[in-house]
Amino acid sequence: MEGSTVHLDVDRGAGGALELRSLLGAGLVEGAPPDVLVEVLGRSIGLEAELVSPAEAEPGDLPLELGGELLAHLRLSGRGDELEPLLECASGVIALALAQERRLAITLAEDPPALLAHVLSLARERPASARRLGSFAGVDLEHPAAVACAPVSGARQALALRSVAARSLVCDEGSTVVVVAPSRQPLPLARAIARALAAAGDGATVGIAHGAVAVEGLAEAIDQARRAASAAALLGYEGEVATLADLGMRGVLATADPALHRGAEQLLAPLIEYDASHHRDLVQTLDVFLQEQGKATATARRLYLHLNTLYYRLQRIEELAGLDLDDMDTRFRLELALRLVTPAALSADGSGDGR
Repeated sequence: MEGSTVHLDVDRGAGGALELRSLLGAGLVEGAPPDVLVEVLGRSIGLEAELVSPAEAEPGDLPLELGGELLAHLRLSGRGDELEPLLECASGVIALALAQERRLAITLAEDPPALLAHVLSLARERPASARRLGSFAGVDLEHPAAVACAPVSGARQALALRSVAARSLVCDEGSTVVVVAPSRQPLPLARAIARALAAAGDGATVGIAHGAVAVEGLAEAIDQARRAASAAALLGYEGEVATLADLGMRGVLATADPALHRGAEQLLAPLIEYDASHHRDLVQTLDVFLQEQGKATATARRLYLHLNTLYYRLQRIEELAGLDLDDMDTRFRLELALRLVTPAALSADGSGDGR
């Protein structure tokens, strides 16, 4: 390895140094990830090779140690005694790469967002590396993980959540906290998080991914949890646990493209502004009217209105919004808009006399 300061005993067995040099030339280069080194080793000697954790080791696996510390084991299928000199040398190179990986993990453990980003960058193509990096950093990614997200920020909240689950990753991203914890049951984890947040004085809703995931599915699960937490906050939930499935279509729409939200707000703006300035309930009237599929009698009954009052309101809605409520496409657009606009935007003071 040109320029390397790695000192290994390559004199055990005839041709050991030559074979190692050939192997290094084939791809075992300084700075390569351990899994890549193992792949090249396997191809070079014509055997299946893989790294396994100390907990998964079986008799016959080669321990990979550096400085007296056991880092992993090397498993080879059907190796013979003639390979021992070469394997001892190659094992030393791989152990060095593992030690470098471990140092990186220890450094990243001090910066959870960076650790999470690094794990996610490895998870799809090199899941074994992602799991091992987590293990070196004190996070259990070997087992299925539950993922939760809460729209809170601050060191106090993140600190409160670190006590929720052992060997978990708690990542404060500024406006949200993401928790990845070894568990096959996301709901108990989320409830524990909600309790911890409540004790810390924050009643935010906790969003969770549906089901526990392996490291390969971590990115998608985190996205689900973030969207669930964001949707729950937009819909006015507080101090609860939610998945996107729990929130239904409103949850999906709440996290839709911002352009859709802007269009919905523009469509309903004349009604929202009128309600706010005149203390009326046109938005509520429209919502119930659409829920009742345009049936005036049923709408009036639900709103405890005289039919004449209802017809007056519907006329005002059409005039203010410039829309025809008899048009089915218009009704669909309005139904969608009512589900896209947040409750806060719809909370005009409608405490007038109903006209």
